[in-house]
Amino acid sequence: MRKASSRGRRPLTKAQLLPLPADQVRRLSLKHHLALAGLRDGHGELDVIGTLLHVLYLAYFLRDAGDADPDRYYRAEAALDQCVARAERGEPWTLTDDERMAIEQLVVAHDAQLGTVPAHRYLEAWERVVRVTAPGARSPIRAQQLEH
Repeated sequence: MRKASSRGRRPLTKAQLLPLPADQVRRLSLKHHLALAGLRDGHGELDVIGTLLHVLYLAYFLRDAGDADPDRYYRAEAALDQCVARAERGEPWTLTDDERMAIEQLVVAHDAQLGTVPAHRYLEAWERVVRVTAPGARSPIRAQQLEH
């Protein structure tokens, strides 16, 4: 029988400490890149935006303290916000070149995270994503930006 840690948690299992399985990383990466391609080609919709928002918030929650480009998250969120605003006005679900570049950089950075993040950190980040994408929740990126 395992003893609970000093914080009341069970010790992490080997599977929780290891990176995500390679096949899962490939599936997630493909889903993210297909969402980006669809939006880039003007075939966006709410599901595509939802997928890219999940990428945004997962990447944000998985970032390292010394992230070389913390503004990446602000730019990507602004790009998605602008795309949604255009769609709400009846315009096509598309990205400008700058918006496309911001989302591409985010997706590529998130690919690198997925390849190395321990499973337990991914699951913890996913739980946070579920909370911040619930109706009425505020963007953690915008909230942090307002603090500074």
